[in-house]
Amino acid sequence: MASKWLFLQCLIAVAVATTTMESTTSDDDYTSTIAMTTTGDDSTVRYEEPSLIKRNGINVNIPSLRPERHKFTELIPEDYSIHDPPPLIDGGPVPVKFSVSIKNIPDINELKQMISVEMNLRIYWQDTRLANAANSLFQGSKTNHSYLSLNPVALSSIWVPDIYTDYAKSVSNQRILSPPISLRIYPNATIRYSARIMMEMACPMEFRMYPADSQRCDLRLESYGFTREELYFSWVPEGKAVNIAHRLAHFDYAVNLIGEKGDVNFPSGSYPAISICIRFQRRMNYHLLQTYIPSGLFVVVSWLSFMVPRECAPGRLAICMTTLLTLTAMFGAVRQNTPTVSYIKALDIWMVGCIICVFFALAQFASVLRLDKQAKVKERKAKKTPSPTSKSACNGKGHSNWGCTNTNGLFRTLSPESEGDVKKWSPNSKEDSHSLDLRINDTEGSQSCQRRYEMSIEFLILVRKRIIAFCPLIAIGTFTVFNICYWPWILSAPSFGKECD
Repeated sequence: MASKWLFLQCLIAVAVATTTMESTTSDDDYTSTIAMTTTGDDSTVRYEEPSLIKRNGINVNIPSLRPERHKFTELIPEDYSIHDPPPLIDGGPVPVKFSVSIKNIPDINELKQMISVEMNLRIYWQDTRLANAANSLFQGSKTNHSYLSLNPVALSSIWVPDIYTDYAKSVSNQRILSPPISLRIYPNATIRYSARIMMEMACPMEFRMYPADSQRCDLRLESYGFTREELYFSWVPEGKAVNIAHRLAHFDYAVNLIGEKGDVNFPSGSYPAISICIRFQRRMNYHLLQTYIPSGLFVVVSWLSFMVPRECAPGRLAICMTTLLTLTAMFGAVRQNTPTVSYIKALDIWMVGCIICVFFALAQFASVLRLDKQAKVKERKAKKTPSPTSKSACNGKGHSNWGCTNTNGLFRTLSPESEGDVKKWSPNSKEDSHSLDLRINDTEGSQSCQRRYEMSIEFLILVRKRIIAFCPLIAIGTFTVFNICYWPWILSAPSFGKECD
C-alpha cells in the first residue's frame, strides 16, 4: 500500500513540472532578427526579414515589412568608369561650380601665420552618363523635391572632381555619429556634394604696418589632374554667404570670391582654379590703449625732469632712468607678442622713437652736469695762475728785476720800487734789448693765458645756459614732429574696403 502511494506522488510531481515548463513560454519569447543592409545611398536601403519566425514553437510566415527599393549603384551603366571624366558638354569642358558659406573663423595664429576656417562647401557637376540612372530613381520615387538625397557612400561608385587646396595643413569634418556630408542627384544627372569642413591653412602675412596692417588669406581650389580643356571651375551666382554670429576679437573681415584667372600653369598643362579671398583689417583699439598712449605718457613724464633743478641730480636721474627702463621693458613685451620678422614694423618705429626721446632728456642732464664740472675745473686753474702785477722773489734782494721769474717760471713786470736799481740800457746794447723783448713777451703770454681761462669759463657757462634753455623746446618739438609724421603714415595703410584682385 505504501509503494502505491509513493508511485502516485511521483506521477503528480511529474505532471506539475510539465505544466510549469509550458506556462513559462509566452508571447515574450517571440524572436525576430531584421538584417538591414545599406548599399550606398538613402534610396537603396534593403530590409531583409526571415520568412519563417518561430513563435511558441510554431513557424509563422510573415511578409516583409518594407518593400525592397532599387539600388543606385545597380542603375549605373556597366561601362561606367570612375577614372574617366564626364563627356564634354557641347564640345566644351565640363563645368564644375562651387558655393561657400563661412560659418566661423575660430583662430588666427599670427605667430605661426595660420588661420582656421569653418565653412560649408558645395560642389556641383554634371555627369551625363548617369542620366538614365537618375530618371529611373525619380520615376520610382514619390518625392516632391527636384532632387533625391543619396548616401555619401555612393561617391565611391561615381566620378568626382580631384580638388585640392594650396597651403592647407589639415581638413577635417565635425562629426558626431556620421560625417556632416550631403549628396544629391537631380533629374539632369547633376550631382551636388555638400560638406561642413574645418580647414586649417597657412596664410603668409606682412607685418610692416603692424598694428595698422591688413592681411589677406587665399583659399585656392584647384584640379590636380584635369586641365582646362576637360574641366571649367566657376562660382555659383550669389554663391557666397558669411554667417559668422560673433565678432572677431582683433580683426574686421571681408570675404570675396575670385573666379578662374588662368594663372595655374605648369609644363604639363594649364589647370582650373578658383579662390576664396579672406581679408582681415586689424583694429587698433587694443594697441592704442595698451601701447601707444602709455608709451607717449612716459615720454611726457621724462620732460618733467627739465623742471627739476640740476642741483637735485638723484631725483632727476631717477625720473629719466625709470621711464627709460619702463619703455625698454614694454618694448620687449610687445616684441614677444608679435611675430618674429627680419624687417622693422611700424610699432617698432614708435617704441624706438619714444626711447630716443627719453634718452635725449637723460643726455641733456648729463651734458649740463659735464659742463658744470668743466667750468669749475677751469675756474680753479684760473685762480692758481698769478696776476701780472704780483711780486716775485728775485736775486735774493727782494727786487723784481726784468730777469726774475716766479715759482711758476713766468717773467713778471717791473715793480715801481725796483726802478732805481735797474741798470740803464741803451738802444745799442744788444744784450739789454734782447732781455727786454723776452720779458715783454713773457708778460703778454701770462696775460693771454689768463684771458683764455676766463673766456673758456664764460663759454662753458653760455653753452650750459643755452642747453638748459633750448633742450626742452627741442625735445617737445622733435616728439611733436615725430607724431605728425608717424600717424598720417600709419593711417595711410591700404584701406580695408578694397576688393581682392
